[in-house]
Amino acid sequence: MKLFQVNFFSKIISIFFIVLIFISIFFLLFLSYKPIKIQDYSFINKYLINFDDLKIKNTGDIFLSFNKSSKNFELIVEDFETEDIFIPDLLLATNIRTILTGNLRPNILKIFDAKINLNTDLVKLKNKIELNPLDIFTQLNKKDFKRNELNNFFSLFKIIEINNTKLKLFQKDKDIYLDLEPIDLRFESEKNRQFVSLSLNPKKDENSNFQIELEKKDQIISTKASIFKFDLANIFNFIYKKDVFKKLSSSGKMITSFDNSLEISNLDLAILSDVIINPNFSNDNREIKLSNLKLEGNLNKSSDLEVKSIFNYNEAILSVDYLNNKNKSKVLIGCEEIFFDELITLWPNQFKQSARNWVENNVKGKINDLEINLAYDNNLKQEKFSGGMRFKDVMLNYVDGMPRVVELSGDVTLSDEEVLINFDSGFSKNLILKQGSIKLYDLKKPIENAIVKLKIDSKTDYVREYLNFSPIEEKNYEKLKKINGPIYIDLTLNFPLLLDLDAEEIIFDSKIQILDGELNNIVEWNDLKNFELLANIDNDKVVFDGKGVFNNIEIKFSGSELYDNLYEEVFIESKFNSENTLILFNNNLDNLSGIFTLKANYNLNKIENSSKINGTIELENFSFQDKFLGDNLKKSENGLINFDLNLLDGQLSFFKIDVLSDSLDIDLQIENQLSEFDAEIKTFISPYQNFKGNIIKKENIVKIDLKGEKLDINKFLKSENKIYDTDFSLMIDKLILDEKEIENPILTGKIRKQMYESLNFEQNYFDKDGTQVSHSIKIFDELNIKKLSIFSNNFAEMFSYLKKNESFKNGVLSVKAQMKNNRYNGNIIIEDFVSYDIPFFAQLFSFFSLKGLEQKIKDGGIYFDKLSTKFVFDENKVYFKNAFAKCSDLGLSFSGMVNIITDSYDIDGLYVPAYTLNTLLTELPIVGNIITAGSPEEGLIAAKFSIKNDSLNETIFEFNPISVIVPNIIKNILDSNKDELPIQAE
Repeated sequence: MKLFQVNFFSKIISIFFIVLIFISIFFLLFLSYKPIKIQDYSFINKYLINFDDLKIKNTGDIFLSFNKSSKNFELIVEDFETEDIFIPDLLLATNIRTILTGNLRPNILKIFDAKINLNTDLVKLKNKIELNPLDIFTQLNKKDFKRNELNNFFSLFKIIEINNTKLKLFQKDKDIYLDLEPIDLRFESEKNRQFVSLSLNPKKDENSNFQIELEKKDQIISTKASIFKFDLANIFNFIYKKDVFKKLSSSGKMITSFDNSLEISNLDLAILSDVIINPNFSNDNREIKLSNLKLEGNLNKSSDLEVKSIFNYNEAILSVDYLNNKNKSKVLIGCEEIFFDELITLWPNQFKQSARNWVENNVKGKINDLEINLAYDNNLKQEKFSGGMRFKDVMLNYVDGMPRVVELSGDVTLSDEEVLINFDSGFSKNLILKQGSIKLYDLKKPIENAIVKLKIDSKTDYVREYLNFSPIEEKNYEKLKKINGPIYIDLTLNFPLLLDLDAEEIIFDSKIQILDGELNNIVEWNDLKNFELLANIDNDKVVFDGKGVFNNIEIKFSGSELYDNLYEEVFIESKFNSENTLILFNNNLDNLSGIFTLKANYNLNKIENSSKINGTIELENFSFQDKFLGDNLKKSENGLINFDLNLLDGQLSFFKIDVLSDSLDIDLQIENQLSEFDAEIKTFISPYQNFKGNIIKKENIVKIDLKGEKLDINKFLKSENKIYDTDFSLMIDKLILDEKEIENPILTGKIRKQMYESLNFEQNYFDKDGTQVSHSIKIFDELNIKKLSIFSNNFAEMFSYLKKNESFKNGVLSVKAQMKNNRYNGNIIIEDFVSYDIPFFAQLFSFFSLKGLEQKIKDGGIYFDKLSTKFVFDENKVYFKNAFAKCSDLGLSFSGMVNIITDSYDIDGLYVPAYTLNTLLTELPIVGNIITAGSPEEGLIAAKFSIKNDSLNETIFEFNPISVIVPNIIKNILDSNKDELPIQAE
C-alpha cells in the first residue's frame, strides 16, 4: 500500500512536470508566434526591473515574447521616453537558464532606432580602462544624476546593444554637437572579459562604413578596426572642439593590442586618407589639402612602435614617421621638394611663432631634402627639435627696405635652440653673394633674435647704391663716394625678430676690403692709385688700414672714427724718395734727393666740422737745389719737418711748419679765415734766404712786411701766377735779383690790378773807390697824374739788377714818363756809358771791315756820349721811337719793341759807321742838305739793319746793303713802303 502510494505521488509529480513542461513549451511556442501585451510597465517595475530612477515620461505598448533563435525571453517596450532619451523600441531579454535559476531579472538590453542626446566633454582616458557601458557613459555624460541613476540602470545588464540609433553629442559651453547615425553599439561584460563593438554606416553613402571592436581579456585590450571611405572630419572636430578638418576621408584597417597602461604590444595599421584642413587653421588662410595620405604602423623586433605616413601636398610629397621606444617618442618629417610658402602653411601655429613669421615674410623659394626630427618624453612633452634642408633659387628679404637677395642656394640646419641658414651663392642689386648665413636663435625666449652674415663681391659704385637703401646713415659711408674699384664685404647684422623693426635695433659689423682701386680727388683733382683698404665698420666706429700710390708715392694710412663722440682719427704713414717729392710739390723745387718718411695724425671734430692734421717728415740723406732756397748739393744731411694744420668747413684755417736741418731753419705759421690770412714768418733761413716778417691778406689786399739779412726774389718775379693787389715793404740787408746782390735797399710799393700804383726803390752807398752810387725808381701821383721816374748814376749796375749782363759800364740813366690810357709814355736818356762785347756791334764791324772798332769793342769798349729815345710801356712791352745813340766812331738810329718778361725783341734802325765824316758833310752848303738831309745819322755812309729773335729765341740779324754810301734822298724813296710802329711815342 505504501509502495503504491509512493508510486502514485511519483506519477502525480511526473505528470505535473510533464504538464508543466508541456505548458511551458506551449507557452514558449505561443510567445514565439504571438507576443503577450502587458498593459502597464508597473508589472515590470515590480517583478523584473525598476525604471523609476530614470524618470520615465512615457511608454508605449509593452510585449512579452520568446525568440526561438536566441532562446531568450524578450520584453519589448515601445516609445520609451525619459528626459534625455527617446527609444522607439527597447528590448529587455534573459535566457531560459537564468529563469530556471529563479532569476527573472533581464541581463540583456537592446535599443533600436533611438534618439540619444548627451551633453559631453572630451573623453579623458584613465590609467585603467573598463570596457563597459557604465565606464563609457559616465565619462561621456557629465550630467549630475542623483543616486547615480544611469549607473544603477546600466549595471544591471551583461549585454547591451544599441542598434540603428541616432546619437547626438553636444557641448553647451561651446555650442558644438556631433551627430552619429546610424550607429550600432554592443557591450558585453563577463567576469574576465569585456567587449565593445561600434559600427557607423552613414545614410548618405551606403558604401561608407566604420567599424571597431575592443575586447579586454586578462588585462589585455585588443582592438580591430576597419574603415572604408568614411569621413572622420566631424568626429575629430568634435574631439578638438574646433572646426579643424573639412574632410578626413579614410580607408583601411587597424589591429592593435595594449594593456591598461596603454602599453602597445601589437600593431598592424594600414590606412589611406584624403585630408582637407579648413582655412582658419592655415597660416595663409588657404585650405590645406593632403591627398593620398598613407598611414602604416607596426611593432618592430625591438618592440619599438613605428608609424609611417606619406602624403601629397600640392606638388610636394611629404613623409611623417613616428617612433616610440621605451616611452620616448620621435617624429621624423621628410620631403624631397617643397616651396617655403607651402611649408609655412604646415608650420604649427603655436610652434616658434616669431621664427615662423619671419620666414613667412622674408623667404620665398624651393626646398630640397627636408628633414625634421622631433623628440618627446613619456608625457609627450617636446624634448628636442632638429632638422635640415637644402634650397635653390630662393629669394630672401633679410631687412625691411633693403634690396632682396635672389637666386640663393644653400642649406638650413634646424634645432630647438636655433635655425641656421647657410648660403653659397646669390645676387642682390649688382652685388654678388659669395657666402652667407642667417642664424635665428633664442628660440625658447619671448623674443627671438637673428644674426645675418654675408660675404659680398661687387664694385664701389654698386655698393653706394645698395647702402642708400640700408639703415646705415649716409654720413657713415660718405668717404665711399670718392672710391672706385672692386670691393669685398663681410657684413654681419644682429637684430630681434620683430615685424616692425627700427633701424636703431640693428647691430651691424662689416669688414670692407678694396683692392686695386682709386681714391678720387684727394688733393686738387689728384687721385690715389692702386688704392687698398681694409676697414671694420660697426654701430660705434670705423677702424681702417690702407695704402695707395699718389704721384708715384706709396702712402700708408690707418685710423678710426667714433660715431657717438662725432670724432674721427686717422694715422697716415708713407715713405717716398726725391722723385716722388718733386711731383708732390708740382716741381716747384728744382732739384731734390733723399728719403722721406711721413707720419701724420688726422683728427676730425664733426660737431664743429673741423679737423686737425699734425705730424712729421723725417729727412734722410737729404740734399736740394732751388732758385729760392739755394742748394746744399756739396753734402747730404738729415733733418726733420714738424707740421700742424687745421681745417674748418673744409677750408684751411691754420698752418704751422718747422723745418730743422743743417741748411734749413724755417718756422712759420698761417692763420686763415675765409679768403683772408695772416702768415707769420718767425724764421726763414736757407743758403739763399735769411729773413722774417709777416704776410697778411685782408680785404683782398696782400700786405708784405719782410726784414732780414738776405732775400732772393728772382723766382717770384719770374712766376706767371696771378699777382694780387699788394702792399709791400722790404727792409733787407741784401736783396738778390737775378743773382745780383743789392746792398741795403729800400723797397716799398703798392700793386693794384697787376700794375704798380706806387713804388719806391732807393739804394745809396759808396763803392770801393769812395764814389757815391745812387739808384732810384719811383712811381707816384702828381696832380692826379701817374708818373714814373728812374735815376741811376751807374746805369750799368742798375741794368745788371734786372738782367745778367756785362756789356755795359757806367752811365747816367734818367727816365721820365707819365701814364696815359693805361700806358707809360716818356723819354729815356743814358749818358756817358761804355758798351762792351756785343754780338750786334761785332757783326756790324766785321761787315764793314772796321777792324779797329771791332778790336776796340772787345778790348776796352766803345764810349757813347748819349742815348735818347721816346718810349711807350704797355703790358710788359717797351716800344721805342726815334732812338738815337752816338759816339765819335759811329751813330745809331732805331725803333722797335722789347718784351721785358719774355726777352723777345724786334728792332729796325740805321747804322752810321763814320759818324764824324757824316757830320762834316752836313755842314757843307746845299750839297750836305741834299746828301744827308741835315742829319749826320742818315748821311752818305750808313746802313739799315734789323735785329730780332725767332720762336727758338735765336737772334736774326739782317743788313740792307743798298743803303751803304747812298744819298739820303734815294734811301728815303727806297724805304717809302716801310711799316710804321703800331704805337707811337708821344
